[in-house]
Amino acid sequence: MKFRILCFSLLCMIAISFTACSNNASDNDNVNNKPDSIAVPPISPTSIAGLRCADPYGEGLASNSQGAYFTVLRPDGNLNIMYLDYSTGTEVYLCSQANCTHDSEGCTSWIPSKSGLIPSLICTNDFLCVIGCGINDPTASEGEYPYLEVMDLDGKNRKVVYRSSTPCEWQALINDDENFYTIEVSTCIIDGQIENSSRLVRINLKSGIKEVLTDLSAEIEDASSVYVCDAIDNSIYFKSFVQQGDSYNDIITNYYEINILDSSITLLCSNSTPADTSYLLKNRKMYSANISTNQISEADIGTGDTKIITRDYAVNHAYSNPYIKNLIDNHLIVNSITDSGTDTAADCIDVIDCSNGNVFQWPIYYEDSQVEKKFPVNIAAEIEDKYVIKVAETVIAVTYNNENYAMSNPVYALISKDDFWNGNNNYQAFSIVN
Repeated sequence: MKFRILCFSLLCMIAISFTACSNNASDNDNVNNKPDSIAVPPISPTSIAGLRCADPYGEGLASNSQGAYFTVLRPDGNLNIMYLDYSTGTEVYLCSQANCTHDSEGCTSWIPSKSGLIPSLICTNDFLCVIGCGINDPTASEGEYPYLEVMDLDGKNRKVVYRSSTPCEWQALINDDENFYTIEVSTCIIDGQIENSSRLVRINLKSGIKEVLTDLSAEIEDASSVYVCDAIDNSIYFKSFVQQGDSYNDIITNYYEINILDSSITLLCSNSTPADTSYLLKNRKMYSANISTNQISEADIGTGDTKIITRDYAVNHAYSNPYIKNLIDNHLIVNSITDSGTDTAADCIDVIDCSNGNVFQWPIYYEDSQVEKKFPVNIAAEIEDKYVIKVAETVIAVTYNNENYAMSNPVYALISKDDFWNGNNNYQAFSIVN
């Protein structure tokens, strides 16, 4: 394993941590009875179609240039796959059967969810994949183990190509046109001692063969808290957290790059956590927001070149813990929260235009009449000069293990990018076709 270190002068922190753990048991868990962990063969650059985060906006959509896929809950706790057709402006079940009730395995849109875990979706040029991410619990049942199911884009030729035989959890959704990548974490207890593991793995979408690209637990300090930041070309970017003391300010945040062509790891930067600064690693740039100096800046992680985006970011001090959530079309999204006094958290969302430093509030909200509260209209996907946005949620009563729960399903629409950023609520709703 190669390990290179490249440091530039930049303090780095993001206040998110995930527990990553491990399993020392044998992993012969491919559904085709192929070995789980095999030697990683040399990869030619032409064999890589380009890495990408499957759900960069965190809204549950798997999209391509023709449309987008998402899941909706059913009253019985199972799910259906829905398809948003951009060309017709319609929302349909991923099913071509006439008079189908969409409530059993005979329907290509139906997904069973006995354990109550909601699977994720990823979409390539040729396949739609259902990802059961599992749960990191040594006592989990087999129905809670991770699995990868692959089908054609129309839902046909559906097949589970990989299913884990041991409890673990997949904590990232990354893909190219041929493979699925994730951080696999697991925990087991050996002789009364807890053993944790975190591994970067790759699963081929056709064969179901899983390869361990690198054992992060053996290669980096404190792999028990690893979070993927971005994926571009042949590189996956992630961060880990090292606790140096008892307080929040004693956390060290390390940012890394893994090149999947040779599994080499580069430490990009490593510094203590400043309480007044938030960071985001995106598109090979490190963005920072310093609430003490009202300064927003960016730094190129390759060259170290820095740029001041604005020195006039006036924080609303009625809100606390501002952090950079995302970068969308050269707009930094900074979130803050506060206790509104009504047992709910009120959000403040600032937008910083990186091209000119202008700061403005999140442009569009919708009002939920049931809770009498406004929610941001979130971006879920993009297509050319438009966004797919979530404009509402519908409440549904769902039964799990004879217990009733109030859950919700998303409502999506299309809007031009210009209308969105200018706050013009001029969207086109998808027509629902049963």
